[in-house]
Amino acid sequence: VDPGCPSASPNYLAEDLKHRLQSGALNFVIEAQPFVDDSVTPVDRATERWEEAISPFVTVARLDIPCQDIEQPGQAAYGEALAFSPWRTLYENRPLGSIADARRIVYPASAAVRRSLNGQPMQEPDKPR
Repeated sequence: VDPGCPSASPNYLAEDLKHRLQSGALNFVIEAQPFVDDSVTPVDRATERWEEAISPFVTVARLDIPCQDIEQPGQAAYGEALAFSPWRTLYENRPLGSIADARRIVYPASAAVRRSLNGQPMQEPDKPR
């Protein structure tokens, strides 16, 4: 799969990830701009650019995903049982603003509906695969 050219498949992102992880590990550096104050880094005006001179990007994490076969039996079902929540964090790192407040309600509701429709328990897996 040519990483610069998405295929016509509706699953091209999953297919690309599969090929990349079969070829080797993937590494990502996660960066964020810290909040300064509402006058220069407004959290409730999502279309306003935060100037890097005022709020430079800071590395907050590195994500290392080892080489693997993501199509192992049970892997898709395991992934479907996961739910993302940016509120599983320290108070100092909590999401800010009205958009985040709306997501705090929508994310667990969405996960509950998905799990209910899929006949899955309403809990996270207790151990990694």
